[in-house]
Amino acid sequence: MQEPITDDDLRKILPRAIPDPNPIAGGELVLKMEADSLRDAVSALRAALGTVHLSAITSVPADQGVTLLYHFWLGRGVTLRVQCNGAAPQVPSLTPILPAANWYEREAHDMTGVRFEGHPDLSPLLLSSSREGPPPLMQGVDTSE
Repeated sequence: MQEPITDDDLRKILPRAIPDPNPIAGGELVLKMEADSLRDAVSALRAALGTVHLSAITSVPADQGVTLLYHFWLGRGVTLRVQCNGAAPQVPSLTPILPAANWYEREAHDMTGVRFEGHPDLSPLLLSSSREGPPPLMQGVDTSE
């Protein structure tokens, strides 16, 4: 069983991450970061810890875009929160460095339209390929900047 990672260790591994004062139920540690830092952050976690377990990616419609929550188990719950703004939100794909992200990213793409740059196959996972219109969770969301 993996020893829980400490806050101090996380600060050393992810110096650009900012602790989020809004915790997730269950006391999971939440760290905010910029989308362009995400892939480097996860690479740093893998280099420091060896094994990184991605439990899920949650894609939540937010004011003027989408919030992505990357849920990891590192001996304790740790979530990386990334805000993607605009009508065409995008973030680097984790699939090339963490294959477990593949279907989670495809689901988020289907439901909220986030484009995962570098993903090998963003074909629909849950929706029909002939579906038209905005992603289901983005209907009625104002994404104008």
